Amino acid sequence: MKIFSETVRVLRTILKERYYQKAALLGAVAFAAMDYWFMSRVTTWSMFFHHAADGEYGPYSILYAAVFTVSTAATIVLFGVSSALLVWQFKRSLFSSKKSAGFAGLGALAGAFGATCPVCGAFLLQLLGLTSGVAAFPLLGLEFKFLTLGIIGATTIYSAKRVATVLDGTCETCVVPQRASAQPAIAMPAEKVLTAV
Repeated sequence: MKIFSETVRVLRTILKERYYQKAALLGAVAFAAMDYWFMSRVTTWSMFFHHAADGEYGPYSILYAAVFTVSTAATIVLFGVSSALLVWQFKRSLFSSKKSAGFAGLGALAGAFGATCPVCGAFLLQLLGLTSGVAAFPLLGLEFKFLTLGIIGATTIYSAKRVATVLDGTCETCVVPQRASAQPAIAMPAEKVLTAV
């Protein structure tokens, strides 16, 4: 539980600044747009819910649609928060942000595969030759949603842990830019200045 309380503390600190709020919003909107675009290649949200109401996703169609929708919303929010943390790290030139960015990209890719409809298929899976789409999976594509949530959640926790070490001043490997010293410059005798010119 300590790791979650630390993550929440870091997020509260970072997201107090308007710049990082905008980064989180931009990341969330970008992920939502990507998710919507991939899903719109095979279906629409209204058709998705229509299929769920008709029971086309099996005996638990309504539960499936609810879990699908909640996991999609959670993924969008987590991606936005993770984006803000990555921007914070990039601004401070923390080297681990490249690793975090790679995991976030992997999460976004899994999310792209998760933008599916079990009846209509999955756009990316069809491109890969799996014509039955997510109907071939036991949870009808929720596997991709859970994978996405796991990867983006892990990225968020990892990034928050890294940011916490910088905020607390306990990071031993961070390169933190130092401010200019307030010490006076060493005075040179006038004859040395004149001979140097």
